[in-house]
Amino acid sequence: MLSWYQGENLKPAKSFMDLMRHSIESDADYYAFCDQDDVWDSLKLEKAAERLDAFDPEKPALYFSKAQLVDKNLDIIKHKHYPTKAYTFGQALIRNNATGCTMVFNRKLLDMVNSFTPEYMPMHDYWVYLICLAMDGQVFFDSNSYIKYRQHGSNVIGGNMSVYKIYDNKLNMLIRRDRNRKKTACELLKGYYDILPRKNRILLEKIKKYEDSFSDKIALIFDPDIKNNNIEYDIYFYIAVLFGAF
Repeated sequence: MLSWYQGENLKPAKSFMDLMRHSIESDADYYAFCDQDDVWDSLKLEKAAERLDAFDPEKPALYFSKAQLVDKNLDIIKHKHYPTKAYTFGQALIRNNATGCTMVFNRKLLDMVNSFTPEYMPMHDYWVYLICLAMDGQVFFDSNSYIKYRQHGSNVIGGNMSVYKIYDNKLNMLIRRDRNRKKTACELLKGYYDILPRKNRILLEKIKKYEDSFSDKIALIFDPDIKNNNIEYDIYFYIAVLFGAF
């Protein structure tokens, strides 16, 4: 049976969070994000469920996969930044590599997401990914693609940014000092402090206080648990921390 409801437009992140809160009334084992302009392969949910079935349902679990980028006419777009694996928690705090339209997750993770409403939140898919990793949850990355991820001018966040646009965004973040990663870390601590694994809580606390002193910045930069293992992104991370923009 298919059921739906129509709510007000809260913009992408909050709209999806609202959908997750309404989904708590269902008794499904797994949940997936669906964007209306993407095209799913008939095996998309089946393949995700096969992987999630192997996990402990009492622990948070998340599946995501590669997405095939296409234009508005469904013609394939070449793209060199496809994910190749699931990140560690520290890597994901620097850079998100999970595309929301490929995600499928279990009820345990849904309940964790719904247990706290953050004042500040990055995009909904990144938030769900971070919560799962923060809890040492079970994450599976599928290198196969079962979805055509359509790119066009009205995409909120597309996967086909030009090199110029990518670096322009990073430069603007440094100039504005948005501190988006720090704000996200503070929200994770606020909502899940008592149940966070100790090592992840310590890392988040380092991010929370990194601006207190130069030694705190250095301590964060040299923390081995927050490296992205990508020279470009690690350098950006170092600069963002030193400039108070992380």
